[in-house]
Amino acid sequence: MRAGRVRSLLGCTALLCALLLAPLRAQEGQAQGNTRWFQWSAPAGMADVAGRLSAEADAMLEEIHRQLRLGPPRRGVLVWVRDREGIAAELGHPVPEWFAAVALPLQGRMVVATRIAGGEARLRATLRHEMVHHAMGALGAEAFTALPSWFHEGCAEYYSGEIYLGGVGISLSWRAASGSLPPLSDFDQGFGEHPVEAAEGYALAHAFVERLVRGSGPQAVPDVLQLVREGSTLDQALVASTGLALVTHEELMRSELTSLRQLLRDFYPHLMTTLFLLALLLFPFVRRARRRRELELQRRWRQQEEEAAAAAAALSAQAEAMQAWMDENQARPPGS
Repeated sequence: MRAGRVRSLLGCTALLCALLLAPLRAQEGQAQGNTRWFQWSAPAGMADVAGRLSAEADAMLEEIHRQLRLGPPRRGVLVWVRDREGIAAELGHPVPEWFAAVALPLQGRMVVATRIAGGEARLRATLRHEMVHHAMGALGAEAFTALPSWFHEGCAEYYSGEIYLGGVGISLSWRAASGSLPPLSDFDQGFGEHPVEAAEGYALAHAFVERLVRGSGPQAVPDVLQLVREGSTLDQALVASTGLALVTHEELMRSELTSLRQLLRDFYPHLMTTLFLLALLLFPFVRRARRRRELELQRRWRQQEEEAAAAAAALSAQAEAMQAWMDENQARPPGS
């Protein structure tokens, strides 16, 4: 009986130790560090790049806060993972197939996947994109949630300097010209699960913010954010800062997208592909036409050869007749 109690006690002790050590084992292979504005963590094999880019994130965040006039930055948590599955594991739920990173600005937390970016330059652009989201979390929960998703993403794209999912190849101009471009309001709450739908929403959001800054100056977005922070809606903030309502800004953007200049600009990157496909489609017709020309030339050559042969034969016959006449005349006696 005593031996059984001892074994039972040892078993309970072992189980307790396993439970206590489990969190520590989970952290094995994890690198961690701190910068001025971030506490970061990453798999041990990514410690070098994670540490270097986390240090760069400080300067990115400070610059974005200056650009958007958001005051001093807040500290945050930056989690580096390998892939999209790592993002899902950190969030505790599946994510759309086009996710490369995610920011939870009101929680001060960001999760960035390194393998999806495909290179350090692209990874740096993704990080800057998430820094814009984190910075805008300084607006406060009420103002942050009052802004539509497309405006958040448009700002993140504009101030990161890269259009996310731009490689999908969405042409806003041709979509707008054909009347198939959705309104911005379709992306008020998000961008859907499909990459093409998301790419369209991101490109449209970037076009709006880019035109807003180009048309109203670099102070336009900071002014809008300040007014929203004070309680205005996005529409009210746009009217107060630019003199134009949201719907007017969107109409002007669409009008600009359908201009001939913009249509040609969007078409130019696809020019070589279009020419190649056109050449491929026309090749059988060109080959057939060339064959017809060759056959026609051969027919003409044969005809010319036959005409030349006939002319030569006629000349030869005339020459023979002349020679025969001369021979006959020479054979006659004089005076006959």
